[in-house]
Amino acid sequence: MRKYLFLFIFILKGIFPMQLRAAPWGDSNSLLRINILSRHLRLLKEGSGGAIVFTFNENVKLHDNLKGISSETGYLKIYFHGMRWIVEVNGRSISSLFNLIAGMQGRNKSASVIINGEKRIYPLPLYIKSSGKGPKIIINENIYRYAFDSSYAEYGRVSEGELEAYYALAHIITARSFYRKNRAAHRDYDFCDLTHCQVYRGRHKRAEADYKSEGKPLIDWRVLKSELLFHSGCGGKTFDSRVFSLRQGGYKGVRDILYRKGIILCRNKNSGWERRIRADELYRILNPAGYNDHRELSLAYDIGRLSLTIDDGYRSFVTAPETFRLTVNRVKGWNFIKSNNYRIYEEKTGKEKFFLFKGQGLGHGAGFCQHGALELSRRGYSAFEIINHYYRGVRFFPSLNKGLSHSVSYSLFDPASGHIIKISSRSLLNRKFPPGSLWKIIVSLYIARERQDIFNDYYYECKGINRGKDPLPERCWKKEGHCRINLEGALSNSCNLFFASLYNRIGKDRLYEFYRESGKYLGLSGKLPEISGQREWASLLAGLNFSINFSLRDLIKIAGLIYPETNRDEKIESFRKYFPVQYRLRIFQALTNTFIKGTAMYPAETSQRIKKKYNSEFSQDLQKILLKSVEGLWGKTSTVIDGTNIPLSYGMFLGGYKGAGVVVFLRKGTGHMAAQWGKILLLRKFNGE
Repeated sequence: MRKYLFLFIFILKGIFPMQLRAAPWGDSNSLLRINILSRHLRLLKEGSGGAIVFTFNENVKLHDNLKGISSETGYLKIYFHGMRWIVEVNGRSISSLFNLIAGMQGRNKSASVIINGEKRIYPLPLYIKSSGKGPKIIINENIYRYAFDSSYAEYGRVSEGELEAYYALAHIITARSFYRKNRAAHRDYDFCDLTHCQVYRGRHKRAEADYKSEGKPLIDWRVLKSELLFHSGCGGKTFDSRVFSLRQGGYKGVRDILYRKGIILCRNKNSGWERRIRADELYRILNPAGYNDHRELSLAYDIGRLSLTIDDGYRSFVTAPETFRLTVNRVKGWNFIKSNNYRIYEEKTGKEKFFLFKGQGLGHGAGFCQHGALELSRRGYSAFEIINHYYRGVRFFPSLNKGLSHSVSYSLFDPASGHIIKISSRSLLNRKFPPGSLWKIIVSLYIARERQDIFNDYYYECKGINRGKDPLPERCWKKEGHCRINLEGALSNSCNLFFASLYNRIGKDRLYEFYRESGKYLGLSGKLPEISGQREWASLLAGLNFSINFSLRDLIKIAGLIYPETNRDEKIESFRKYFPVQYRLRIFQALTNTFIKGTAMYPAETSQRIKKKYNSEFSQDLQKILLKSVEGLWGKTSTVIDGTNIPLSYGMFLGGYKGAGVVVFLRKGTGHMAAQWGKILLLRKFNGE
């Protein structure tokens, strides 16, 4: 029986070799069939005149499948004349039916065409087929390359700080292309280049470079709950697919905000709009056949349930917001009701009744908001975080970047000069993070300079829980506590209660003055908050006040201050002279102990949940790196609450190894986990990876 089973499996492998061997993220050479320039062909037929003229970067072979004729050509012209379509090739006209193939697929082989003064480049071959409804021009394109070209067509020109939004949209288009490929609405091709499929204007030079560097698949399209939709601007909140129909489904809408700062991402002075329409005019649009009957029209829009109730005095019915918007806009113009994010008000002027629409944004409002994504990118969020912001619960393929988690944003730098060696995205330079426990480095530096008595003589008994009357936090992060601990032990173990216990030993005014002086030398951008009372002061000392914001540059400068070697920044080096060398070195040694007996020790005594996270995040190869005992690693961990539209745990790590430093931000992580990724990045750098 086993012999026949093996034979059966062998036969299956022969029949279905691709299914059994295919990579989980799909074939990187997957091709899409795209119908191009259909709108421009329609305009030619409607009498706009002119022609579509393709030129080729080299002479190509043109083959007529109907007549079996092949010839060389340098240009190809399509126009409508005398109620028929004509294709002109090197001065020779072909009319009536034709089925042409221009060129062969190959590297750098392309056709170009000028449309409204814009040069568009398309890959070869071109498939030009005449039909009863007019010609179709179809090309084949790599699905990942197509996604980046389409993202550029949607966004147009983007600055360096906006690239993560552009990458995020490219990954969304990749996923929706695979999702729709097996659900194509067209017979002869997968997509057209119009907005109801996907805007596409051919190949773009910028997109070519980005496709090669960023074209790895990110979103797992095999398990999507629905098609991933996107629009121009939401005005502050997005919708789910109920905006198109009254049925529930798809990914839920989100608030397009930074919750911690209360900032609406997609809203500015130009995002608001108002429209007025007379009730009788709207009635004619909605009920063209019944206009002779006078009825009292009323509208009720439930924006929470995404349903719009129309009552004309005779009947009442409920419709989807996008259905209503398109019905009105077909008559009044496509930008009349600009979005589905609005409120309706009734007005009366004499006997005339009006409806006033006050809204925000542009487009249907479902899914990814292009303007909001640009703002997230400008503020330093990665493409991965931007996608998660708009599509909660979407799943991702395992990272192809040597096992580096999508959740990791990082920068490698030279602590002696502040020079950035490598960065996960340039927009990360604009990111602002609450330092959390990294603030304990600032407190330690203050003590090293002005309160050496605390450095040498002060101990605190950390029992994990504050049962006394002191205005300290209720508990330390470590439930069982750190026992009797001094400053160096508290720094490497990040003991919240130790630092909070300094509330009656360190003066607020003195520490604030020290920080302002530090800012002059280091150029720190974070502003200290206004606080009142001992409890808030103790919380600030422990790094639990998340209203402070540090940039990546701030953290790099702090690393340069505590790093033992001479700093090549004159301001930082002159400031270091204010700190006794032995105390500065003791701080650095405490940060070295973080990996030996502190919060970065691996494997650490952590909860089962964290251990489970390790097993899913770190491959066996990465586990081997983490288990190595490496002398010379140093750093400080931090866990903060941040996020975009919902609060999330972020792990942070600032540290280094030999002549390199690293800053790590880990979405949905802890400082301990961020330190492990920091260790991996540092050791890979010195192993030449």
